[in-house]
Amino acid sequence: MYFLDSDVVKKTAQYDLFNELISSYESEPHNFSVLPELKFQLHLANKNKSVEKLGSEEAYNALSTFLASASEINVIPTDAANEILALDQSNLDIGEQVLLAAVSSTDEGRMISGDKRAFISISKIKNLASIDSLWPYLICFESALQKIIISNNSFELITKKVRSRPDADNSIKIAFGISSPADIDSVMQALESYINDLICQTSGKYLKS
Repeated sequence: MYFLDSDVVKKTAQYDLFNELISSYESEPHNFSVLPELKFQLHLANKNKSVEKLGSEEAYNALSTFLASASEINVIPTDAANEILALDQSNLDIGEQVLLAAVSSTDEGRMISGDKRAFISISKIKNLASIDSLWPYLICFESALQKIIISNNSFELITKKVRSRPDADNSIKIAFGISSPADIDSVMQALESYINDLICQTSGKYLKS
């Protein structure tokens, strides 16, 4: 099961990369789960507001198709999950805590997050086994993008999709080229540099996936 934070869901919709994300992890849409508050954050009950939030009707349609098969996160109450939900850590909001709790209470669960501040905040928590054991299952958005590129034979299409939405993420915009498309090696190196920076800021706790 893959638990996605709202930032990842929004960007993946804007880039129209849900199919590529799912196939890169050799999975199925029903194995992906989102936060219950996503529908409020992206105004999914009101198409016009949702389109405005996402920036295009194409992104809204991509998200709607994805959510038709994806599920909402339901945390199983375990000692580890309860311990994580009770944390009071700066830069770690309740949504990220729910994601971590879900991973802790699910066999082979993985969290994909676009919030690097959350990863850094998690890394500052010391001597908490319920957190320490989760690092192999935490994936940043840049790592997911690398996997999408490696797993698909359509780099040109991925580039076209990403570069069509420069407003979605400034770092990703730079990685894929601003004035002209970057080649695959340049993109992978740029993403790698962001990942290496995250590893450094988490004192080596973040693991390359």
